[in-house]
Amino acid sequence: MFALPLILNLNLNSENIFLSLMLSAQFGPFFSTFITAFIFDCKEGVKDLLRRATNIKLPWYVYVLTITVPATCMFSGVFLGASIIKTTPALLVLVPTTVVTTITSPLGEEFGWRGITLPIMQKKLSPIMASLLLGIVWAGWHYWLFLVPGQFQNNLPFILFSWLYWR
Repeated sequence: MFALPLILNLNLNSENIFLSLMLSAQFGPFFSTFITAFIFDCKEGVKDLLRRATNIKLPWYVYVLTITVPATCMFSGVFLGASIIKTTPALLVLVPTTVVTTITSPLGEEFGWRGITLPIMQKKLSPIMASLLLGIVWAGWHYWLFLVPGQFQNNLPFILFSWLYWR
């Protein structure tokens, strides 16, 4: 999973490297998950992954909370005067950016974290220990973003996302 974004970025010029790194880091886990599922279980592994991703039986309010809580946190920071994205001067730019990010971010990474990694960890570890270990892996994956000026990195409630997965 860690090598795929690096492989995808070998032939890039310096102008596009940051955007390419961001996109490949975001979608690296997604593609790696499907590749891993295919390598280990061929078509059945991919079918199982897609079945688990679409067979979600949660109460309606969980969907509402999953979408509205992150968006509310982001917008409340803007309205309270704390600039989330220092380079965005207009609030109108923030709205579509937030919508796109809220939809694409989970699609890109969560297949990797919840689709393959967490189930494998839970075969040998308790749900809480698997989530904590996955949190460490997640932190390592995102560490470089803490070093890039202007990147918004909040402390996502990772254990909450795992709890939603368990349900």
